[in-house]
Amino acid sequence: MPSAPDLKRQRGRFPMSKFHSSGEILGDSGFITKGLIAAGELEDLNAHLGPTERATDLAVTKAVEEGGYFITLYERWYENYYTMRDRGPFAPLPWGVRHLVTALAYRYTRVMLYMQGTGRYTAEEVTSLRGEMIGMLGDFAEASRARSAHEEDGPFWILGGEKPSEADFTVFGYLAGCVGTFTQPATTALIKSHPALIEYIERIQYRYFPDFELGDLQVAAKVHVE
Repeated sequence: MPSAPDLKRQRGRFPMSKFHSSGEILGDSGFITKGLIAAGELEDLNAHLGPTERATDLAVTKAVEEGGYFITLYERWYENYYTMRDRGPFAPLPWGVRHLVTALAYRYTRVMLYMQGTGRYTAEEVTSLRGEMIGMLGDFAEASRARSAHEEDGPFWILGGEKPSEADFTVFGYLAGCVGTFTQPATTALIKSHPALIEYIERIQYRYFPDFELGDLQVAAKVHVE
């Protein structure tokens, strides 16, 4: 667990990582990734990208991190409050504690989303933004699947190249996090309406995370794992 001074130094940003070699503490996944690459502990997945591809990779990553994440947070707390309270992460808590903690978390999230901007939209506007986000990712996955020279049963990558880029970490994590839980049913239904997205998730999961359960997904193509 990070210490209180560490949290203060990083202004409460998560995830947070402490580098054992230098003792440096970094918050935010983007800065952690850059720090690991600079320290020679992580391969630069964007090294093979050209300028336009790098720009596209950054745009997709930020669209998910700065848009999709908060839209999903809105869905969890504004549209599925009781699911979050009674079946979500607070379910193991005793009844009284669960109600109190969930109410406090909801109040904090509501203020945060309002200040960030998503909380200022109407429910109809959020639904529209959600559709645009998943539709954009679906278009990328469809185009990538059509043009990538991937193995018959191997993964294909969101930018359509032969290798993954940093955007794949963000996109896969976001999509898998949605379909693997039940606290954002609208987003999950949208993802399932794009066969290319489901196949994108399944192929990466089967290759790299075979023990990770994603629930009942209907894939567009049968995937075999040797």
